[in-house]
Amino acid sequence: MNAVDWLKTAKSAFARGDHAGAIHALEAVRALDPDCREALHVLGTLYATTGRLTDAEPLLLRAVTLFPQDVNSWVNLGEVQRRRGQLAEAAISLRRAVTLAPAFAEAWFNLGNTLKSLNDWPGAEEALRRAVTLQPQHARAWYNLGNLLREDGRTPGAETAYRRALALQPHWPEPWQNLAATYADLSRPTDAADCWRKVRELVPDHPDADTGEAAAWVQAGRPEDAVPLFQRVAERHPTSFTAQLKPTLLPDPIPASVSAITAYRAELWDTVHALQNRGLSLDLAELHRSGCEPPTLLLYQGQNDRPLMEAFAALFRRHLPEVEPPRVGTGIPHVGVVVTRGHEGVFDRCLGLLLDEAVCPELRISLIGQRGAVSVLKHLRPQRKCEYLIVPDDLPSADLTIRAAGCDLLHYWEIGTDSFNYFLPYFRSAPIQTNTWGWPVTSGNPAVDAYISCDWLEPIGAEALYSEPLIRLRHLPARYERPPAPLDRVDPAEFGMASDQRLYLCPQNLRKLHPDLDAAVAQLLDTDTGAVFGVIADERPAVTAAFVQRLRRTTGETRQLRVFPRQDRCEYLRLVAAASVLVDPPHYGAGANTLADAFACAVPLMAWEGSHHRSRWVSGAYQALGVVDRVNLTATTAEEWVKRAIQAAHPDARQKHGLAMQSAGEQFFAPSPAAQELRAFFLEQIAQSRHSLSFDGRQ
Repeated sequence: MNAVDWLKTAKSAFARGDHAGAIHALEAVRALDPDCREALHVLGTLYATTGRLTDAEPLLLRAVTLFPQDVNSWVNLGEVQRRRGQLAEAAISLRRAVTLAPAFAEAWFNLGNTLKSLNDWPGAEEALRRAVTLQPQHARAWYNLGNLLREDGRTPGAETAYRRALALQPHWPEPWQNLAATYADLSRPTDAADCWRKVRELVPDHPDADTGEAAAWVQAGRPEDAVPLFQRVAERHPTSFTAQLKPTLLPDPIPASVSAITAYRAELWDTVHALQNRGLSLDLAELHRSGCEPPTLLLYQGQNDRPLMEAFAALFRRHLPEVEPPRVGTGIPHVGVVVTRGHEGVFDRCLGLLLDEAVCPELRISLIGQRGAVSVLKHLRPQRKCEYLIVPDDLPSADLTIRAAGCDLLHYWEIGTDSFNYFLPYFRSAPIQTNTWGWPVTSGNPAVDAYISCDWLEPIGAEALYSEPLIRLRHLPARYERPPAPLDRVDPAEFGMASDQRLYLCPQNLRKLHPDLDAAVAQLLDTDTGAVFGVIADERPAVTAAFVQRLRRTTGETRQLRVFPRQDRCEYLRLVAAASVLVDPPHYGAGANTLADAFACAVPLMAWEGSHHRSRWVSGAYQALGVVDRVNLTATTAEEWVKRAIQAAHPDARQKHGLAMQSAGEQFFAPSPAAQELRAFFLEQIAQSRHSLSFDGRQ
C-alpha cells in the first residue's frame, strides 16, 4: 500500500473509533512520507488522546515547523505541552494559535487554562472571557471562568459564570458543586444546600454531597438538619477522623439555657477524649476544608475554653505528622501575617493600619493568605506598605510556600475561625509563631509561642487562661479609621421610636447573647417602662427566631423588644446614632469595631466586664483612654449594668456621656504607639531566635 492508501485506512479506522488501527495506519504513512502534514497532525493528536504525550510532542513540533500556519497543530501542541508541565512553552504555542486565528474560541480557552497555571490571572481571565464571547455555548469555558473568579475572591461574578455553564449543561455535577461553595462564600446557605441536593441527584454516591449540604445547614443556623447528614457520613467512613468528629461539633447557635451549654460542653469533652486512642486516618490534603476546628461558638458560652482547646490540640497532634521548624533566617527580619478568606475586612479595620505603621527599613511584613483573601486585601487598601504572599488552599502546599518565603515569625490575626488558620500552625512554618486578639481565645496549640494582647484587656492572672505565654503590650493593639458616622444625633423617630421611649441597642451578633443576658433585660424593662431593647436580625432567620423565642420566655410577650432588619453600613451607623445607649452583653462583649462606632457616633456604650479578654475590650479601652475619669459606663454585675445603663440613657446624662465618648474617640482614631511597640516585639523575638535563644515570652 502507498501513503495515500494508508491515509484512507487511517481515516476509516478513526471514523469507526478504532484509535489503535488509525495509529497503525498513520505510522505506516509516516514511514513512507515522514513529513505528511495530515499524518503529523492527526498522529500527534491521537498520541495525545491516548496519553502518549512524549510521542505526541515531537510530531506536533514538526508539524508547526513545516506548516507554521496550521492553527490546529499549534493548539494541540500547546495542550500537549501544558499537560506535560511545559507551561511557558504551551503559552507561546497557544498565543501563536490565537494570533493566527483570533476567532478560535478553543484556542483562547486553552490559553486561559495555561495562563492560570502560570499565575497570570489577568491574562487568564482575558483569554477565558474571549472564549465565551466568541462561543457563548462553551460550557467548560464558563465553568473555568467561574473557578478563576471564585478563587480570586469575586464570588458574584463566579455565580454568574457557573449559572451560564449549568444553563448549557444542567446535568454536569462539578459546576453545581462549585456553585454550592460560591453560595457559601456569599452567605446564602439555603441556596448552597439546594445545589448539594442537585449534586446528589446527579451522582447518588457523591463523596462530598452529604458533608457539603450539612455544612450549609450549619451555616444557616440549623444544626438539627446537619446532624443526620454528618452521622450518615460517619457510618460510611468509620475510620475517618473528620467523619467521626463532625457530628459532635454542632452547638446550638442560640443555646436555650446555661444548663444546655454545660451539657453540650460535657458531651464534646467526652467525644474528644473517646477519639484519642482510636485508629483513625486524617487526610492532610483535605484538612483546610475539614471543618474540624473547635466550634467557634464555644467562645460565646461564657466559660474557660483552655481545657477544651488543649484537648483538641492533643487529639490533632496524634494524627498530624511531626514537623521541624525551618532554620532561622538571615537578612532583613521578615514577619508573615496570616489573614484567611472571609476575615479580610475586620483585619483591615482593626490591625491593618497598625502593621503598615510598623513596617520600616529594618522589618519586612508580608500579609499571607489564599488568592481570594489577598485580592480582597489589595482592593480594601491599594496603598498598603505591607507586602503580599499568596499561598495555595491545601495546607501542606501552603506550608512549603511560607517556608520558601523565609519568614522569621508567623503572626496569626486569628487562630480557630476556620480550618485553614486553625490547622496551619501545626505545620510550624516559621521558627516563631504568635497568636493575637483577632480571635480572643488561646489556641491550645503548643506550636504557638505567644499570645499578643494588652495590659488593658487582660485581668490579673489571665496567664492561666492561655496555653501560650501571654504578651501584654502597654497600648491598645489597634489602629482604627473613623467610621463614616452621622455628624449629628439621629432622631429616634426615624426608626419608629416614640418621643417617650429610650432605645437600648445591643448591636452584637445574636450568637454572642448569652442566656445570662435575658434576666438582665427583663430587669431593665421592668425598671425603665419607656425602654425598648433593640437587636439587629441575624443573616439567618432561624437564629433570630431562636433568640427572640428564648428572650420572650424571660421578658414576656408584651415587653418592648425591637428586632431591626440588617442594614448597610451607613444606615447601621444612623441606627447607632439614634440609640439612647448601646449595651454590651455578658461574657463576650463589643470589640474594636463596635467601640469605634460608638466613639464616632458619640453614643455611650455600657460595658459588662467579665474575667476574659473577650468581655473586656470596652472597659479596657475606657481605662486606657481616660473615659472612666468622666463617666461610669462599666458594670461587673447584672444589677450594676441595669442601673448604669438607665442612668446613661437619661437625656441629660446621654449628652454628657456623648461628649466623653467623642473626646475619647479623638485618641482612639489617632496613630497609636502600639505600632512601634509591636515592631519592637517582633524585632526582639527574631533577634533572640537568630541567636539561638529560646522563646520565653518576654518583651
